[in-house]
Amino acid sequence: MDNCNYKHTTIEIDGRCLDLLVTDDEITNLFERSLSEANKKFIDSKKCCSCWPINKPPECSFWKKILGMCVECDNK
Repeated sequence: MDNCNYKHTTIEIDGRCLDLLVTDDEITNLFERSLSEANKKFIDSKKCCSCWPINKPPECSFWKKILGMCVECDNK
């Protein structure tokens, strides 16, 4: 399956780095899971929120979609 919409990310498990290719929908599902109060215990507080820069990211359809703020792009 060839999908040019994949995003590359990495995750460390048992001291090994794994390369992953994920879709926007998978990222949305994973992000929603991380926001659940029941799952907060699984988030490493030492690493939490380190990926958020001080400056707001530029507006784009992906961020609007993942944060539930997408209105004009829902029909695209």
